Amino acid sequence: MKRYKWLTAVLILSMIVIGCLGFLAATNPAPDIEGNSPAFSPKKPRLAGGKPLDLTPETVWQAYASKTLWGFQLKTRHFDLDGDGTGEIYTLLDGRLRVAAGAKMIWHSPGGWWVDDFVLGDANNDGIPDLNLLVWKAGSFGPCKPFWIKQEDRSIKNHFFIFDLVDGSFKPVWQSSNLDRPNYAVILKDLDEDGENELIAVEGSYTDSKVKRITIWKWNGWGFSVAR
Repeated sequence: MKRYKWLTAVLILSMIVIGCLGFLAATNPAPDIEGNSPAFSPKKPRLAGGKPLDLTPETVWQAYASKTLWGFQLKTRHFDLDGDGTGEIYTLLDGRLRVAAGAKMIWHSPGGWWVDDFVLGDANNDGIPDLNLLVWKAGSFGPCKPFWIKQEDRSIKNHFFIFDLVDGSFKPVWQSSNLDRPNYAVILKDLDEDGENELIAVEGSYTDSKVKRITIWKWNGWGFSVAR
């Protein structure tokens, strides 16, 4: 059953990742340094019990080799994120995410962001569904940065952001600094059947478009660590 869930996750990723890849291949600059993310701790991916993953990126990438970007530029989802009984409409088009409640626009991503994709689900396992974003933007931090950082890297890098919808407004729950490796696509799924979601990602490289691998992460209370 667990192996079936892994394969299901791979198939889902194969359907959603091509939109991100098309954008990266066409527009993403190649910075001269890798990003860094203290909240993400790269280790060899394993699941509960210490069993190594037997998934390979090729099982994902071969599935969409013949696809094109154009069919994936528009993504729309209907979801009641705040549980008030009225669903919101989430629309991603050309890097901009807009959220409407009925005829009212309640949020849109900032102009300085390119949103590759979004996932609706409980990423931090607090029992509350989240709006999870794959974002390209300049700068590792927001208006405030750690005191030990003297000069910020302003190059364009990939980030993973988590928001909750509270009283009609989106509030940031967690926002990564520059990721070591860009996320091409992610999904949320309880792979080891422990009642908590894992974050399954297809990762690449800022400097080599051929690099791709699947990693599985889990919320650790303050960020994400590779699932064991």
